[in-house]
Amino acid sequence: MARSAPVSKFGPLPSCASVADSLSGCNRYPWIPRAGIPVDLTALEFRLLSVFIRRRGRLLTRPQLLDAAWGADTFITDRVVDTHVLNLCKKIEPEPARPRFLASVRGMGYRFDG
Repeated sequence: MARSAPVSKFGPLPSCASVADSLSGCNRYPWIPRAGIPVDLTALEFRLLSVFIRRRGRLLTRPQLLDAAWGADTFITDRVVDTHVLNLCKKIEPEPARPRFLASVRGMGYRFDG
């Protein structure tokens, strides 16, 4: 049985995505190129990245990310979001200590500027 694409309150998530012609991936084998080398993403990291891409430049709160990437009926803490965003940041940022794509907005959430 084929699975349908994940859907969030922001609409259906793309099956493939690209960011400024430097990030790409596909639901069957999510990956992004970083410095020309493919970097594997987990399915959840790819869903998070897809949500960030669709809402590029906008602040997303932890509850918004929980609803969009995990689903509205999931009961986990906000810190789980922080952990997965940090893991994603380590994979997509050229210098994770000085991120240029994923910005943390203290006390609010995250913004994707990719």
